[in-house]
Amino acid sequence: MKNEYKAMVLSCIDPRFQPKIYNYLKKKNLIGKYSLFSIAGSAIGVTSSKFRK
Repeated sequence: MKNEYKAMVLSCIDPRFQPKIYNYLKKKNLIGKYSLFSIAGSAIGVTSSKFRK
């Protein structure tokens, strides 16, 4: 089976974010069309210059 994803979603595992992420993806018509990576503290790891290395 070939999957054709339209987006890669990087999110935090914090359960408070899950409804917001789902609603955003639904609004963008991406349900079933994305690959999800949930990592603890993912946003800070991507954006903070402290973790650049």
